[in-house]
Amino acid sequence: MIRGNGIANGTFMVAINRIGDEAPLRFYGSSFVSDPYGRVLVQAPRDEPAVLVADLDLDARRDWLALFPFLTTAPSRYLRDAQRPDQNATLRQRSLRVPSA
Repeated sequence: MIRGNGIANGTFMVAINRIGDEAPLRFYGSSFVSDPYGRVLVQAPRDEPAVLVADLDLDARRDWLALFPFLTTAPSRYLRDAQRPDQNATLRQRSLRVPSA
């Protein structure tokens, strides 16, 4: 799921998890860093503490945007509306009004 979010947004992802047991839960470790394509760059073991260090190729995001320009080709009206939460709140309030009988 986390790698999929990174692919969808063209971002590096850092997923952290602890290890060990805390009844009734078992934590499985396996923290990782992935690139915008979802490739795991470095991953921790499942059952022992680890410190992860990854080299991030920041040009990978630019390359991802060239291959999948979703974020740069959205119609401007969608981007404009997304950047104005006050207007979105007003529109939601209007849509929630119940017509009088």
